[in-house]
Amino acid sequence: MASKTHLRNRRVVGLTATLLSASPAVAAQEVSVLEAALHFFTRPDAVGIIERFDSLRPAPVSPAEREDALATLPPEGDVEDLDDAQRKKLAAARRVLELHGRAAVYELKVIEVPQAAVALHARAVVLVSEPALDLLDPEELQALVAHEVGHEYFWNEYFRARQDNDRSRLQTLELLSDGLAIVTLRRAAVDPQRLMSALEKVLRYNRERLGAARNEDDHPALGQRRRFASRSARTPSQCSRAADRLRVAGGSAVRAGALRRSGERRTAARTTKRARLARPAAGMFEGSCIFLRR
Repeated sequence: MASKTHLRNRRVVGLTATLLSASPAVAAQEVSVLEAALHFFTRPDAVGIIERFDSLRPAPVSPAEREDALATLPPEGDVEDLDDAQRKKLAAARRVLELHGRAAVYELKVIEVPQAAVALHARAVVLVSEPALDLLDPEELQALVAHEVGHEYFWNEYFRARQDNDRSRLQTLELLSDGLAIVTLRRAAVDPQRLMSALEKVLRYNRERLGAARNEDDHPALGQRRRFASRSARTPSQCSRAADRLRVAGGSAVRAGALRRSGERRTAARTTKRARLARPAAGMFEGSCIFLRR
């Protein structure tokens, strides 16, 4: 058993290193946080990496560990008197836990704090503040719970980055959790843009009432997260059109070569131009279509 645990830890460390680093040549260029996260989700072997997530994910906490985690929370502050609308939202959030096989592992608790927030505590408890529960619609709550579940995949790396005060890595981890939230929302047949609307609502609510959060610099700017989500959350029709463009580009290039060999240079030039125009448009979607393959 010990050897299996050791092997699993080595595999998890290896995956985390893959996620958080580009190729040596790219890393040396000090890529931005956004580029580092997108590199993972658009790399040629991204589909294979995503398929490995379930096998490499840390084992769930035991019932005893969950009880220990619950014991660390303050006894006061639980909100148990919920109305029908609030219960409906929590039921939607549990759907996300079911998709990740964590419905029987995570406790879902509503707490009374002034800020709108959703957080994963000790890989055992999803904390939803009462302001967040009232502020968000069911799909937006699903999106933020999915983001928090995503943190479990990078749990140890996240705390190492916190200890090292490595804000760049913390921001990259936040974007990677956004990406996994988008995967989850796709599985749940929810528009991935609900993640952005939820983040915008929570940020605006907290800033208007409490000012900037102390750990705000540990998170990517909202504009960065919006760009990442836009690149990541492509629709099936967009992916289909991209594939069509790729086929057109490839066909045009082959035809242009044949025309040049036959001496029809003017027609060959027009065909080559169409191929050049088609490839960039198709390439915009090629990497992000990985989200639709699970």
